[in-house]
Amino acid sequence: MDSRPSDDSPEPAVRRRVKFSPELTNEVRKAIIEEESTEKKKTPFLVALLEAAVWVGVAALIIIYTNFFEEVQTSTHINRFYFNIGMVFLLIFASCGFYAVFWCSWIQGDHEWELVPSLLFPMAAFCVAAGLIFTSIGLWPHWPWLSPFIVFFIMMGTCMPLTIL
Repeated sequence: MDSRPSDDSPEPAVRRRVKFSPELTNEVRKAIIEEESTEKKKTPFLVALLEAAVWVGVAALIIIYTNFFEEVQTSTHINRFYFNIGMVFLLIFASCGFYAVFWCSWIQGDHEWELVPSLLFPMAAFCVAAGLIFTSIGLWPHWPWLSPFIVFFIMMGTCMPLTIL
């Protein structure tokens, strides 16, 4: 029995990975991305808007139900050292997002900012992970098992509206 696929079977659709070298010009990069973007399916705007609205609604309910801002300001149970470190990491993450979305896309007009070979994405990923961990550790004495969920849902509720821009 031959385990190889037959010649008439369609090949699986695999995204072609391209490693951009410094010699490639912006025109070549944009041509490659345009070729791949015609193959991709875009999420309809209303679906993205509904998804963002759900995340914002869940974050708002959590903030209202837990009385989040008042508890963070007045509670003596919160470990301020870890909470403040986590907030600094989340602020760096937010500034990376605003740089990519607003500065690169709107002001510079470069809508293909994903192509820019930089440390923006690894730094943003590290900052959001460290921010979630440190903020959860800081809130742990006040909301023991709920703190990771509270921080995650509030962070998603603040980040998802940026996806529709």
